[in-house]
Amino acid sequence: VSVNSLDAPPAGLPILDDPLSPPPFINSDLVEAIIALSPLVPANTTMTYSAADGLGWNDPRGWRAAFGISADDMPLKIRVYQSLVDSLVQRNRIPEFISVVHPDGPFYRMASNESDEALDENQ
Repeated sequence: VSVNSLDAPPAGLPILDDPLSPPPFINSDLVEAIIALSPLVPANTTMTYSAADGLGWNDPRGWRAAFGISADDMPLKIRVYQSLVDSLVQRNRIPEFISVVHPDGPFYRMASNESDEALDENQ
């Protein structure tokens, strides 16, 4: 990732006055979130970004992880994520998605066949 400036687009890019156009540079808050999260990305895994879930990755253990874009609470999100992963692994559960975008309301989604197995075990 190449960042030439944090407060202005790189030289040579046209300046758009259209308020609906995305900014031609990365927001400094997002850069801080990337810096906070990047040491925790599993080896040989690429950090991803989506407008819906922010930063995350496809974990080699089989799920997609989402952390949002705020660097302010990234240490808390990381602790919540690790606790959730530890709990799921201990119970031999493999989710398809884990979100700690809102650390006060984290959630995970199981694959549909995993949910069916859990229901069968409880009956």
